[in-house]
Amino acid sequence: MIITLTIILFGMLAFFFVVLPLFMKSSSFIYDYEAQKPSSDLDALLKRKQKIMNDIKDLDFEYQLGKMSDGDYQSLRQASLSEVAHVMQKVDNLPSNGKITDESIEKLIAKKRQKRSEKKCSSCGVINPLTSKFCSACGHSLA
Repeated sequence: MIITLTIILFGMLAFFFVVLPLFMKSSSFIYDYEAQKPSSDLDALLKRKQKIMNDIKDLDFEYQLGKMSDGDYQSLRQASLSEVAHVMQKVDNLPSNGKITDESIEKLIAKKRQKRSEKKCSSCGVINPLTSKFCSACGHSLA
């Protein structure tokens, strides 16, 4: 009698856990495909590049194991490399839309170099050469 009740109880519990996700509106059991979509063209292209690079690694591994002929390996590898080059060319042709560009990096570097080559006097605010130990305007120590 107790064994029968235990089996029925476990059966009802199992049924509950199987049916429960079907009635939940926002279930954590369901895979969220929307979260996996790339947010931009750049993300999509970079993911595509990474996938091709992983495919090339797998191809190299298969060739080293002797699972494919030399001709097949060379043709598949060359096709994959040209596809990566095509994807990277598309990445280079994308508009920047406020993202970091070579020009913005060069401006930041020039600004940093200028700051390192000058010292500002804390007393009067005059900018002095980096080698100066004292301010040329007020004589305050720059050290």
